[in-house]
Amino acid sequence: MASRRRRPSSPSTGRGPPLEDEDLLGEILLRLPVQPPHLLNASLVSERWRRVATDRRFVRRFRIHHGRPPLLGLFRGYSHGYHIDVVSFRSAPGSPYCIPSRRFYLPSDGRLGWRLVDCRHGRLLFEHWEKREAIIWDPITEDHCFVSVPLQFRDPKIFSRNCNWAVLCAADEQGHVHGCCHWSPFKIVLVAIYRPENQAVAIASVYSSETGKWGDLLSTTDVPYVSSSITTASTLVGNTLHLAHIWGVIQFDLDAQRLAVAKIFWPPGVPYDVQIIHSEDGGVACATLSNLRDEPYFQMWERKVSCDGVPTWVLLKSVQLQQILGLGFRISKEESCIVSYAEDVRAIFLRVHFCIYMIQLESMQSKEFFVEINPLSTYHPFTSFSTEGF
Repeated sequence: MASRRRRPSSPSTGRGPPLEDEDLLGEILLRLPVQPPHLLNASLVSERWRRVATDRRFVRRFRIHHGRPPLLGLFRGYSHGYHIDVVSFRSAPGSPYCIPSRRFYLPSDGRLGWRLVDCRHGRLLFEHWEKREAIIWDPITEDHCFVSVPLQFRDPKIFSRNCNWAVLCAADEQGHVHGCCHWSPFKIVLVAIYRPENQAVAIASVYSSETGKWGDLLSTTDVPYVSSSITTASTLVGNTLHLAHIWGVIQFDLDAQRLAVAKIFWPPGVPYDVQIIHSEDGGVACATLSNLRDEPYFQMWERKVSCDGVPTWVLLKSVQLQQILGLGFRISKEESCIVSYAEDVRAIFLRVHFCIYMIQLESMQSKEFFVEINPLSTYHPFTSFSTEGF
């Protein structure tokens, strides 16, 4: 009986299935969409996948690869005078994972009497008029701490009435990407304008979570007059905070610790609806709602400096608001206004009649967020990479 020949076996590569190679698996997970719960779902496949997805080096690479944290939703506060009666969260529409409103709620000792004043780098900042305190809250980790207002700001003529608050991450290590700053140090910047005698004065101070103290008081008398701030929140461009006022912009340079006033004329139709934003190259620009031919137009202006050193505004875009939103009814200028700006995703939020809309500034595409019947509400976009707790 003839014997059968054996086929020569292929040489062994010594490698297991591709998805058991942690280096290759990491490269695959790195390319998952940034919105939750994609990375979270991947971490539930097996212990190996979870080990790779939660490794600190991988999480750091994931943030750097995507660059911008995703918009998770809006925090809405119903304000009455100097108090917040209700703070709620609305998940971003169209997101693959709808975060329930009850997932984010203030601690029991921080619900009543607190006014939501800022949100940046994954933290929210509240102030309390009567207690002369601020509370910094991380909705992801639910950590919070209280900070007393510095003595120079406790005068009833100064505190809250003409104050502007800002909270921001203070991490300065190389390669840090904002959006997962839960355990990073933070800073609070407090700026106020008041009239001690016959001259308007702007003052500022910075709180550091690393030292637990407020820094030196900075001031400038180069202020035309005391007035209410146009925007409800500052805009961080580079490492400088910009606060819009009727007569121009207050600038606080965090690196140089310098407070300055830029007296500039606003574009036509301003200062009733203006929001400092980022230009496409990372400079200073502004978004406005202007009334042209009895129709509201959404406009974007970039700040330029002439050869003589004079700052001016150059029109970049001017689009009829009706065209952007595609509504089937006539938009009233009196019933439309800018309510917020998301720095990380370059998006403007508008209140038009009884709805909140988002306009993505790069694509000029719009989304309806939710119906809003209370004109006193405030809105703060919340962005984060983190999926802990979801």
